[in-house]
This record gives sequence, structure tokens and C-alpha cells, in this order.
Amino acid sequence: MRRNLYLAAIIIGPALLGACAQSTLAPVVQREEVKRPEAVVTRRDRAASESGPPADAAPGKDGHHTVMSGDTLSLIAWRYKLDYKPLARWNAIDPPYLIYPGQLIRLQPGAGQTRGAAKPAPAQKTGPVAKSAAMAKKPLAGGKKPAAAGRKARPVSAGRQITWSWPAGGALISLDSPIARQGLSISGRPDQSIKTAAAGEVVYSGSGLRGYGKLIIIKHNEVYLSAYAHNSRLLVSEGDKVRQGQTISRMGRDSTGRYLLHFEIRRHGKPVDPRKYLPEKRT
Repeated sequence: MRRNLYLAAIIIGPALLGACAQSTLAPVVQREEVKRPEAVVTRRDRAASESGPPADAAPGKDGHHTVMSGDTLSLIAWRYKLDYKPLARWNAIDPPYLIYPGQLIRLQPGAGQTRGAAKPAPAQKTGPVAKSAAMAKKPLAGGKKPAAAGRKARPVSAGRQITWSWPAGGALISLDSPIARQGLSISGRPDQSIKTAAAGEVVYSGSGLRGYGKLIIIKHNEVYLSAYAHNSRLLVSEGDKVRQGQTISRMGRDSTGRYLLHFEIRRHGKPVDPRKYLPEKRT
């Protein structure tokens, strides 16, 4: 009898061990399932970031910003209404302006630094150019001055050199929020095409700035940027070159559920009234 029980134990033992071994796989499956609530939390966090107050604000008490995952130098400059080029200079960050999570970004100039963009030193006139300039000042016989070789061009705002166009068709609406007061809110319909107001380069495409939803920022030159917020779909990526009138996104909803585009133009990082730059006639 004992012999039979011993044999049965030998035969049944591996099967029991196999069952136990299989039971250890269950927590792995459960761990995979545990990820689902985390995904829900992520979506909630994203929704909160889109409906919460804007993150562009005054610098913190220590005058620094800690880089978070997804930040870019352009986005940080936008958040604090700064020009990205002085911001890069204050932090000794050279093109292509790479930053890393945890890095402290100075939001104001340090000792010996200035707030504005560095201006190149004027070129000194030498050689024949300097001589001709001196001759131009010398009066001719009879008291007549020599004719000017050419008229000095009047300084023109870089923004006026850009041909701007409306990014979307729709009625202008008035919203009482800090973001709305920094630009224009244009009503529309679901998935309406959003187009570039001018040619340039995409310097940000994502949803990392609270209050703006899915956002695109385009650099047009060293002075002007434009932004397109509350999109449902982003059709361009950072680094893309875009032409004027190119479809870059689809219209989405703001935190109140209204379909609209929030559009901004910034000069040296500061918001300006887009209506002073956009054509009066809307197409």
C-alpha cells in the first residue's frame, strides 16, 4: 500500500508542481491589467492640463524653471512670455538648443547679461567705401553738394515684412480667460482645417502647455512666432518647414466644449494683437 502511495506521489507530484508553476504566471497578467487604470489617469491628467489655467506666468521665486519631460526651449520661452534667443544666451545653450529633464533654466539675465537680444557690432567702413563717404560730405565747386548715391532705407518692422493670412474661417468670439486675452478666438466646426498664417518652421507640436490643449508654435523669423491652440489633431511635427496656407491641424474644442481655434502672434516673446497684422478682408 505504501509502495502504491509512493508511486502515486511520484506520478502526481510533477503535475502539482506544474500547476503551481503556472499559477505564478497569473500576477504577470494582472500586472498588465493594472496598467489600464494608469492609462485612465494619464488621460485625466491630460484633460486637466487642457482645461486648467495657462502655464505662461511670471518666473518663480528663484527665477528658474525646471525642465520637465516634453519641454523645449521654445515652449519654456512661450510659457514665460520670453524671447527664446536671450533665454538661450542666459543659459549658455547653443543651437540646436537641446535641454534635458531636471535641468534648471534661468528665466532672467545673470550678472553682466542683458535682457535683450545681442546686437552685432556695426561694421566699420574702410578702404574705398570710407573714402567715398568722405567725398560725399565734401561740397563741390559752387557750393553744391554731390547727389546721394541712394536713399537710406527706412527701418521696417520684421512683422510687416511677413505676409500674414487668417488661419481659419469663422466668427471671432470673446472669451474671458487669460489665454483668450492674449490672442484671437475663432469659432468653427469639428475637424475644420487650421492653416498657417505665414511660412515658417514648427518649433513645437504637442500638448505640454496647460490651458492650450494640443498646440502648434511656428517660428517665422528671429522676431515673430505664431501659435495655434485647441486642436483635435496635429498634422505637423517639430522641425517641419511649412508654407503659408498649409493645413497643419484640425480644429478641436476648448475646456468648455466649444469648437474654436485660439490664435496668437508674439513679437520677441510678447503677445501682440493679431488684428494689427492680419488682413482686413478674410478669405
